[in-house]
Amino acid sequence: MCGIHLIIQKEGEPDDGNIAIEKMVRALSHRGPDGFSWKKLEWKGENIWVGHNLLAISETKENAKQPMFGDDGSFGIVFNGQIYNHLQLRSVLEKRGVQFKNNSDTETLLYWVKIFGRRGLQELKGMFAFVFWDTKRKLLISHKDGYGIKPLYIARNRKYLVISSETKAIIESGLFPFSINKDKIGQYLQYKFIPGDETMWYGIKSFKPGEIMEYWEEKPLHFILQKQKSIKNPATLRQAISEGFSQVIPERMPCGLMLSGGIDSTIILNFCLENGIEVVPFSIRYSFGKPEDFADQQAVEYLAERFKLEINWIDIGLTEMDSFLDFPNGKNPLVADGAWYLTEKIALEANKLSLKVLLSGAGADEWFAGYRRHFFFNQWLKFEKFIPEKIKYNLVKQFMGQRFSLNNAQSLNSSEIWKTATSSKLTPLVKESNQIAKPINIKSLEDALLWDRQNYLPNDILNITDLATMANGIEGRFPFLHPEITDFASRFSSHELLKNGRKWILKEYLKPLTSEKFVNRKKRGFGLPLEYYFSTENGRNRISKCLSDPALIPFFNAEQWQEKSARMKAKPENWTMELLSLFWLSKWLLDQSPSGANVPLG
Repeated sequence: MCGIHLIIQKEGEPDDGNIAIEKMVRALSHRGPDGFSWKKLEWKGENIWVGHNLLAISETKENAKQPMFGDDGSFGIVFNGQIYNHLQLRSVLEKRGVQFKNNSDTETLLYWVKIFGRRGLQELKGMFAFVFWDTKRKLLISHKDGYGIKPLYIARNRKYLVISSETKAIIESGLFPFSINKDKIGQYLQYKFIPGDETMWYGIKSFKPGEIMEYWEEKPLHFILQKQKSIKNPATLRQAISEGFSQVIPERMPCGLMLSGGIDSTIILNFCLENGIEVVPFSIRYSFGKPEDFADQQAVEYLAERFKLEINWIDIGLTEMDSFLDFPNGKNPLVADGAWYLTEKIALEANKLSLKVLLSGAGADEWFAGYRRHFFFNQWLKFEKFIPEKIKYNLVKQFMGQRFSLNNAQSLNSSEIWKTATSSKLTPLVKESNQIAKPINIKSLEDALLWDRQNYLPNDILNITDLATMANGIEGRFPFLHPEITDFASRFSSHELLKNGRKWILKEYLKPLTSEKFVNRKKRGFGLPLEYYFSTENGRNRISKCLSDPALIPFFNAEQWQEKSARMKAKPENWTMELLSLFWLSKWLLDQSPSGANVPLG
């Protein structure tokens, strides 16, 4: 929705922060097509600046203008996102005597945090990141929603503490000399994103989902809030969807929808149609291969006929498949997910139609156990004790294939199984010193689902969707990530979520609206069909060039790298996602230095 920025300057020339905040705000102009501004705060002992890029959605530009200050000018806020329950919060504030000047959720949030402080943040329902300050109390609060939907990054040294919506703004502030953290590159190669709160740069961290930084008397304290709690306890999924979706999806404006032909986006589509909400569906169509090779495309065509829809097709040919290799920007986080490229293509077309909101089904898999790894891990936990030790290793290796990196001497404990299930086939090649330690102790399916919700969802899916949509001045929204929906899913034990197969609860909801054949079909997933491109002469030439890039070699075991790179060249269709990781890493490393050489590795 917007971009927010903060600079706390402890040392340095008085103009340094003022120059830097302007650089930061201008760097994220794509997040704020409706305006931008910044302000120096009256704060004794330190120089503090706040900045904002504005994308006005439900309010006029004037009412949504930020930084927004309270009635006496001593407190204020910069805010990115949407507070779904702001009208309920507003009624509480009005009973306390607050007189509002407009109808914006920004003003509601401003007074809510002013009156209730950190203890009131649990009541917020929405997707948000904000910085609130109170100059009289010398208090500053930064907070990111409990699902991790809205991005927020932080960097600090003895001179500065800086917060922004994107790493690009922190880098372009000029306040920090950044170097690449090579250990995180190893983790990226392992997971295709970086778990936790670290980034590819030394000194820049991401706020964790639900994280609060309270800057009080010049001491930053950090806290974690659990996910937002819903007030009601819906008895059925239909009730949960009605309550949750109606708050996330705007009723008075047309919304774009990324329609993949899967269960999640189809449920969102049906809700919009049932409730008279103008929805503009977008989908990807490939101009190569055979029609039967793209079941998702055929599913969208079925939905178009079933619901009498006009689909806005984004056509992808081999030319576009060639350009995606140069896609990532070196000042953005590195995530090897082809959905990033496709989402940006859709957002670009949505922007051409003057849409401001793009709906996504992200989050449903993490809360309703939709991934293949959830099913496999659940089966492992159920039957592991009955499997003879002699065949255990071969059984897991058969499922995991080339991703499986353990040897017979190592323990097949649940944490190692989950680590392998979430890793790429490059993991066995990455030097151990560059690999991440075991993830949190994964002993149950609940632990595994939590790992996905706290790592994969915010650091991959939500991250790339925000970057892709905001690059085109559009806000991505996620109806399944509303407390009414997630609380409903939380009523089921993890084993109940899988008792009739992956995501069976959502499938049962959708069957009467489509067909059993539709909901039970095998879905490809929202990503690029890289096997087609890599089979072309140009694709194979670029593979050879990428695998010869000397910048990649230091992260791998030399002997294994030679063998596996030969396999990748011979059968690239078996290594599509791994090759994407390598292509984008090579491009990202090149971007770190204009000359393409002497990239500083931490």
